[in-house]
Amino acid sequence: MNKAPCYTCTRRSEICHAQCVAYHEWAANLKRQRAEQHKTVDADAHTAATVDTIRKKMHLRRKQR
Repeated sequence: MNKAPCYTCTRRSEICHAQCVAYHEWAANLKRQRAEQHKTVDADAHTAATVDTIRKKMHLRRKQR
């Protein structure tokens, strides 16, 4: 992840996050990136669980024969 624009800012103050446009843009972009990552992780976890369930069912069917 990229560092916040505050890292090299010369105009930093105690309340700069409330007023800084660059910080707000960076934070919004970071939030979008994290949401996209969570969607991918959730989809992968769901797919893995589904595949595991199918494998278990197939194993049980073979065992019952």
